[in-house]
Amino acid sequence: MFDTPRDPRSEAGAADSAASVLDAACLDQLRALDPVGGSFLQRVLQTYQRSLSAQEAAIGQAFGAGDTAALSHAAHALKSASASVGALQLSRLCAQMEQAVRDGQPELLPALVTQFQEESIRVHDAVARLLGGGVGP
Repeated sequence: MFDTPRDPRSEAGAADSAASVLDAACLDQLRALDPVGGSFLQRVLQTYQRSLSAQEAAIGQAFGAGDTAALSHAAHALKSASASVGALQLSRLCAQMEQAVRDGQPELLPALVTQFQEESIRVHDAVARLLGGGVGP
């Protein structure tokens, strides 16, 4: 039903640091929940990474099928989780996709889904860098 968005992987810049993608204050709040420096943040980020992959796939499938209700549901499921790990731009895009569906404006979805896909690549990379670096300070 919708035009397929372009493949953002060829356009996503890999130069962005995790700090520019994930809000440091949000990460600090998560670190504060584990004052002895255990693996809490690492577990949260690993869980988020799995959730992001699942919801990203669901959004892509729903978009391809023109199923705006399923797209809105997947975006909603990812919105708060993204905000909690500091992926604030991704959270905003999820909210915008939800709002476009709620307002009956499916013509906004192709651009929003493309932006979502681009940002989700950046978030995946940022989380991977944090996990690969032992979730440093």
